[in-house]
Amino acid sequence: MAEMPSPHLALTEMLKSLGLTKYEALVYIGLLKEPGATATRIHEVAGVPRASVYPVLERLIQKNMVSVSLGTPRRFEAVPPDAAIDHLLEAVSADAARAKKMLSRIWRERNPKGPGDQDYI
Repeated sequence: MAEMPSPHLALTEMLKSLGLTKYEALVYIGLLKEPGATATRIHEVAGVPRASVYPVLERLIQKNMVSVSLGTPRRFEAVPPDAAIDHLLEAVSADAARAKKMLSRIWRERNPKGPGDQDYI
């Protein structure tokens, strides 16, 4: 795989913090540079192993970050960054809310005393 310039490395890490995998981040960045790319071209531009390109693209499509043409060969487009990041933030926010609810339930089961029922030393 080709070396990424340091700005792309930092950007990849930022995208990973929003829930993308390294390959998802690389493919999305590659599609921003190369609109209407085929899977072969994405492999070349993004430096993602050829066998991983289609599964990564499918996950990005599910995350509403990539669209695909119906022609042959299939061509892929990145969703504009504002919309893509909004989709990621919505997913992170929803996951955080679900995690908070589940963790609170675990906490209550472990510590059934109410705030006024605590023993003070």
